[in-house]
Amino acid sequence: MSIKTPCSPEDRRRRGICTERQAAVLKRFGLNPLMDSDDAHWVIGTLKTNGWTVPALISEQVHLLDPDSPRWKKSQ
Repeated sequence: MSIKTPCSPEDRRRRGICTERQAAVLKRFGLNPLMDSDDAHWVIGTLKTNGWTVPALISEQVHLLDPDSPRWKKSQ
């Protein structure tokens, strides 16, 4: 599964955007695949700690949600 973004891995790193591998995990959970790498690291760690389910702590933070996911539409 590959997230299609308009930037190369070098551009992602320079801009501070998460890696494509992190983006794929985030997208799978309905989260923003273009968040910065520090946020992505924290979110994925939180998902793992929570048994790979999205806790309310994350789903309540709209900036972490993917606008294309049903989770986003539910929060509006």
